[in-house]
Amino acid sequence: MHDEVNAHGARFVVATLSKPEQVIPNAHQSSSFMSQIGVSTLFYPDERIKALGTKEGFEVITLAPEMQKYAQANKVFLHGFGSNIGNGHWNENGHRVASDLLAESICSNGLLK
Repeated sequence: MHDEVNAHGARFVVATLSKPEQVIPNAHQSSSFMSQIGVSTLFYPDERIKALGTKEGFEVITLAPEMQKYAQANKVFLHGFGSNIGNGHWNENGHRVASDLLAESICSNGLLK
């Protein structure tokens, strides 16, 4: 896709989204979850895609790490609704935080022509 987009004179940019497990508002619960599944980071997939972008020459915006910081600093869930809070799709807060992060990254990194 990168080559196809570049061939048409546009810039290829990838954004990685968050999974509920990556943005748990409680840092202790997040650490406990990582211990349970035996990982040192919840952002391995994001890091792999970022490395691919670096190798192949395209921009990657990773939302999950910054969304985790926001969720933990503000003690809010960014996924789920009602009795299913913390699970599933982004909720209103998740969409707002993601859109703010995307806009900031796109504008500050000169990703618009």
